[in-house]
Amino acid sequence: MSKSKDDNEVVVTHQVEKAMDADGLVEAWFKEFFPNSPVSRDTEAWNLLLRAKDVLKQRLRGE
Repeated sequence: MSKSKDDNEVVVTHQVEKAMDADGLVEAWFKEFFPNSPVSRDTEAWNLLLRAKDVLKQRLRGE
């Protein structure tokens, strides 16, 4: 049985919503724990942390 165009749109929409939820969860966690932390006072460490956060979001999206 093949999927219809509507079925494919539902799957894509669900994947987008899931990615947005994961991004939002990571962002909320990041904002809760890292601003005004010792790591935020070191530019090199902060930049590394921001990059790691972006990589985590990509991996959660399956990229």
